[in-house]
Amino acid sequence: RYKIAVVDFQAGAGITQVDVDGMCAMLVTYMKNPKWILVEREQLNEVIKEQGFQRTFLTQREMVKIGQILNLTSLVVGDVTYIRGEYNIDVRIVSAETGRVYATAGRTWSTGTTLRSNMQALAAELAAQVKSPKAPVPKFEY
Repeated sequence: RYKIAVVDFQAGAGITQVDVDGMCAMLVTYMKNPKWILVEREQLNEVIKEQGFQRTFLTQREMVKIGQILNLTSLVVGDVTYIRGEYNIDVRIVSAETGRVYATAGRTWSTGTTLRSNMQALAAELAAQVKSPKAPVPKFEY
């Protein structure tokens, strides 16, 4: 099985980091999947803090370092914006070894739409793109 961790998403235009952290926490709730082992966010945040990295933006080199320390296969990263009454979220699963993107999902929804159902749908979209643990990780980039 893949060993993955969800990095706190980055807040973009029109939204606070606190709100984005809440969305990220909801996504983590739905990231349970037999294809992977999900590393607890506190473990990830502890390594980020110990290494002196920024919590919401990791360079490729930092992702590789965290991947080595936690023996990760992949990291889930994302960005959230709020523009003209719509939330936009884009998430990616990236290789902890190379930083290459191998799964993506995105959603846009209006204020008043259930956040939780959107986070559940994003988690399902990501999982559908990840092959069986016995199959090699896809080698395409976006």
